[in-house]
Amino acid sequence: MSPITAADLKFTAPEKDFFRFLLVDDENVARNVLSGMLQAAGYQQIDEAGSAEQAFELLRQQEYHLAFVDKNLPGADGFAVLREGRKLWPDCEFIMITAYGSTEAASQAMDLGASSFLQKPFPELQGVMIRVEEALGRVVTRLENRYLIRLLHDLVDEIEESRTKLKQLVADKGSPEEAPPASASDQVAQATRRLKELARALQELFRSSQVVTQDLIHLVGREIEAAVNMLEKGDS
Repeated sequence: MSPITAADLKFTAPEKDFFRFLLVDDENVARNVLSGMLQAAGYQQIDEAGSAEQAFELLRQQEYHLAFVDKNLPGADGFAVLREGRKLWPDCEFIMITAYGSTEAASQAMDLGASSFLQKPFPELQGVMIRVEEALGRVVTRLENRYLIRLLHDLVDEIEESRTKLKQLVADKGSPEEAPPASASDQVAQATRRLKELARALQELFRSSQVVTQDLIHLVGREIEAAVNMLEKGDS
């Protein structure tokens, strides 16, 4: 594992060409309108399906970040696509679309995990893109949280390695059986500095992160406390 640097503490949001869209509608015109709106906004990775069966096949092949799904499809309906898509890709955002909107249909779509409900004919570009940006914002938040969780675990691992190394160096330095190498003091000082850097990195990560679950709060607190205790022993 490479040492963690200050640059690693900041999550970089993906560019527009990162996101992949799926348009599921049996009407070519509807798919063309949505595809045109997305391309005009700078999004390029767009797949289309004219039926639920085609959508199932595409969903099983790759991950999508946002899917527009027509409620009324030949064969299986859009709710079946939504259920399958949520099962395969729980982080994907789904927007249900229909020409015959109803409160009951919208409620069912939301219960199945859709983030929004769009009625045909589609509103102007700005109205559609507001929903797209809101949905992708949630996708980015989940990506950031996963990145920060991985980084947190990496930090904890490196702290454990540094603590173990420092403990061994201190033990070797104070061993009466064998004289320590001339560089032992420098190694102890270096390990101590790195441990302090990691403790500060943990505090900075916790301060800037949106990940605020109780488990992570306790984990950060325990690791910082352990690091400080180890430093005090190493400096004495």
